[in-house]
Amino acid sequence: MEKIQGTGTPKKRPGRKPAAPEPFYPVKPVVIQRINKPRTFVNHSYRDFSQVPPEDTDKSPTDLESMTFSQKLFTLLNEPDAPRYIAWSPHGRSFRVIVPKLLEQSMLLQKYFGHNRYSSFLRQLTNYGFKHITKGIDRNSYYHETFLQGGFHLLKYMPEIKDIRRQIADPDNEPDFYEISQRFPVSLPSETSNEVAAAAASANVLPVATFLPVKTEVTEEPPLKRPRLLRNNPTVSASLTMPHRPLAVSLALTMSRPRPQMLPHEARLQMLQLLHQQEKRRELILTSMLLRRHHHHHQSEMR
Repeated sequence: MEKIQGTGTPKKRPGRKPAAPEPFYPVKPVVIQRINKPRTFVNHSYRDFSQVPPEDTDKSPTDLESMTFSQKLFTLLNEPDAPRYIAWSPHGRSFRVIVPKLLEQSMLLQKYFGHNRYSSFLRQLTNYGFKHITKGIDRNSYYHETFLQGGFHLLKYMPEIKDIRRQIADPDNEPDFYEISQRFPVSLPSETSNEVAAAAASANVLPVATFLPVKTEVTEEPPLKRPRLLRNNPTVSASLTMPHRPLAVSLALTMSRPRPQMLPHEARLQMLQLLHQQEKRRELILTSMLLRRHHHHHQSEMR
């Protein structure tokens, strides 16, 4: 059998894309450290952008739809209620999520990024070049050399999105931001950054979940009474029977033990409020199951 050969030219294998040209900086950033590692490792090379001033042609968007991911994240961190869930580090060169579950419950991710999953938020951080700190005081925080507190104008220097694969951590070469800030302190948030954050935060796409204040007392009766727990366990306080405090909140406050790394006071109260809501939901489910069983039993007797 005669073979027919194709007349088309073979396709060339795609090579590596050329590196993007270096943008123009009014003041060149200072090189702090340059790390040469294989691409499978996280590259912690770092430059200081704190001395790069804004340009006259810079325009700051005021609506979320026209913002990039980094601009939305910067605006989120400047919201008044954001420090309960996500906050800047003291040096202003990185940020940290306080309680991931509470960040999802707050609906801030849904408001700014259109989803409510913490795992998707971490994937977006990686694709946009944010790097994870794995040791030291800033452990579990994320940073980018152009993402500085009060430096909204620096976000235009952030490279385009990339689909970065999972890389190996390199804790020995992670930058020490406290030492860097002694030489190059980050300036306070500028008025432009505050105005941008206030204008974007005022356009509420979705309502943000609110919790009870610290001094607010709940006047409803406890959903469940557990006299056996009080008799058999003398260490439980008598505050469980107080009508102004929910049972789940009182039980969690009484049984909690002091630990070296405890949550902030407001975050702990919010978590206790969530426990109370879960207990009420569980009681409703049990009630509906009992009513359904009673209804089926009554129908079987009628037959």
